[in-house]
Amino acid sequence: MDNTSNYNILIFSKKLLEQENYHINFWDYNSYIYEINTYYPWELATVVKRIRSQKKVNDNWSTEVVFHDKISLDYLCMNITILNPYNLILNSQTINELVLPKYEVYNDILPDKTKKNILLSCNGI
Repeated sequence: MDNTSNYNILIFSKKLLEQENYHINFWDYNSYIYEINTYYPWELATVVKRIRSQKKVNDNWSTEVVFHDKISLDYLCMNITILNPYNLILNSQTINELVLPKYEVYNDILPDKTKKNILLSCNGI
């Protein structure tokens, strides 16, 4: 493992959450959709409430937002680079308290509301 690599955190505009082409995995699950772990845009308030309550209980976990279409870098608001992160203890508390902004991040690019979520169905097979 290269201990001189940098760790980049990309912060995108919160306006992207107005699109409907994503899902959120409460626990990072490599983008896979899993019934008890996955939330959709219409469940955003529910998953945010769950995330906030979980942070008080357990600190070693991460949530992922998975977009089903390409996301333009025009939505990128900030790139945070941590130099040589292997010298730090990188867990969600360290990142939340020391690195991430303490405010909501937006830019002037409007979300593409024509993009819709791919609804999955199962026919019992």
